[in-house]
Amino acid sequence: MFLGLLALTIASGVLTTYAPSGSRMARVEVFVFILAAWLVSVCLHEFAHAYVALRGGDAAVVEAGYLRLNPFRYVHPLLSVVLPLVWITYGGIGLPGGAVMVHSHRLRSRAWVSAVSAAGPVTNIAVALVSLGALRLFGASPTGSGFVLYAAIGWFAWLQISVAILNLLPIPGLDGWGIIEPWVSSDTARSAAKIKPFGLLVLVLFLWIPTLSVAFGNLVDTVAYALGEPDGLASVGAELFKFWAR
Repeated sequence: MFLGLLALTIASGVLTTYAPSGSRMARVEVFVFILAAWLVSVCLHEFAHAYVALRGGDAAVVEAGYLRLNPFRYVHPLLSVVLPLVWITYGGIGLPGGAVMVHSHRLRSRAWVSAVSAAGPVTNIAVALVSLGALRLFGASPTGSGFVLYAAIGWFAWLQISVAILNLLPIPGLDGWGIIEPWVSSDTARSAAKIKPFGLLVLVLFLWIPTLSVAFGNLVDTVAYALGEPDGLASVGAELFKFWAR
């Protein structure tokens, strides 16, 4: 399944270079490319959690099948696909998705517990850097046949940066909280445990506030540009993604 998603990502990306840049078909291909690439990144994100957990002492991740990159082991249809896709479409920001069950008590130290949580956002940052590296390596002219794919990759890199930053927020249920949780008091950890199931909802409510959403978008822009994202490219990719819009 993972190889199938990867093949779909590559195939849809290649096809964008054959469709006229202003055509509906090119936009549909960008939509498919972003969706497939997003699911690939979810698999990599969750695989990273599981691999670091294995290195830290939790062998149960092998039995659970988390090291096989099988999206069905990580992906929740609503939380990993529908909700992030809706939010990308209307909010323009990537949401965290997917989950692996790690037995923290089996890990050798608090540092390993933090490392397991950090592995996911680090993977998103790595994927963003690879994407931005591809942009710098291959480049494209705004009037060239490869510009649609160029803009789509720019949008995808922007989304990876946005989800990495969001996941690093210290909200219970997100990786940012998982990083610091081993180091807080037991009372604080117990109180936070009550909020964990609602962490994603808290994040959505946070982003629903227009002022905060705009401020967050500006922050992602700043980080993306600092990492080499061409100015304005992500916005072009975001518009191409919405194939149903004129």
